Amino acid sequence: MNEETEMQKRESVLTRLLHSVGHIFMPLIPAFIGCGLLVSIINIVLKINPELAGNTYVQYLQLAGGCFFAILNGFVGLSSCRTFGGTPILGSATAALLASGGLAKIIFMGEPLVPGRGGIFASMLAGATTAFIETRLRKHIPEAFNLFLTPLLTITFVALASLFILQPLAGYVAQSMSRNLMDLIIGSDMVSGFILGGIFLPMVATGVHHWLIPIHMDMMMFMGLSPLFPMLAMAGCGQVGAAFAVYLKSKNKYLRHVILSSLPVGMLGVGEPLIYGVTLPLGRPFIGACIGGAFGGAWQAHFDVGSYVIGISGLPLATSVNHVSLYLIGVLIAYAAGFLATCLLGFEDPSDEAIQEIQKKMSAQNS
Repeated sequence: MNEETEMQKRESVLTRLLHSVGHIFMPLIPAFIGCGLLVSIINIVLKINPELAGNTYVQYLQLAGGCFFAILNGFVGLSSCRTFGGTPILGSATAALLASGGLAKIIFMGEPLVPGRGGIFASMLAGATTAFIETRLRKHIPEAFNLFLTPLLTITFVALASLFILQPLAGYVAQSMSRNLMDLIIGSDMVSGFILGGIFLPMVATGVHHWLIPIHMDMMMFMGLSPLFPMLAMAGCGQVGAAFAVYLKSKNKYLRHVILSSLPVGMLGVGEPLIYGVTLPLGRPFIGACIGGAFGGAWQAHFDVGSYVIGISGLPLATSVNHVSLYLIGVLIAYAAGFLATCLLGFEDPSDEAIQEIQKKMSAQNS
């Protein structure tokens, strides 16, 4: 019993940590989508007519699309600090320090400091550490001095902690994760795309996919795009193919109605209705969807398709990738592979009452 309790506690801590990462980045997604789409549209326009590169309006809109990414560290620090119960603007201030260009002019232990070292991970740590220190200082500092003394001490402590601990630690983590992930993407090519596209749907179903957001962000900041995102987006496309196979083979009117209403939004990149309403409750179609995502991911990896945005997937993502036609071919491959795999695997066609009961249980577990 003690071992089971300890394991449950560890799982609970991990779950809370993963949810916290989601809470940090979810508020930033609209800006990622808006700015990323604007950059994508401008890039498409410039490919069609390169002479517009000197146009004042085009230059201004390019700046508008890229402005969010220029101060992204501050926003991440703000959101991280708020998530962990601190004053958001203090988290923004401490995280902005880590990306300041002035760091390059400071020599520390014989070497110049590196602006942006640790990327998004450093900003997350700075924001969380700010919240940790601030909330504890407020408990011990008299109310009369809280207004000015708490922010002063918080920023000072976190700035020094960032210099000696947070930024070096985050830099090591970011470099290790990015290097290993890029080795997986580049070194294995189609194999890595197959694996990543195949496992992403279970990650979404369990909610652990949020930890990939900072990796996408780091890739976009340093590479200009994320080669990982299109591979993972194929999971939703595989699910569309799997759900369509269920629609054609099922005689369950309620299930067919659910699929018919969910397929359009699934094609637009919103996969939750199909996950919890169709494929996951039925079991084998969920496996078929994963197989579809795997084949689509292999295609995207092989042709080095990259995305300029995160937060959108399915067909809309085609507006924001470096190879539009190749991405769309990958979407069709995922549709077809998910469809064929589900047809081959088969499934037990449930009664109306059974499918509704299963969906209620799945919704309860997800909540």
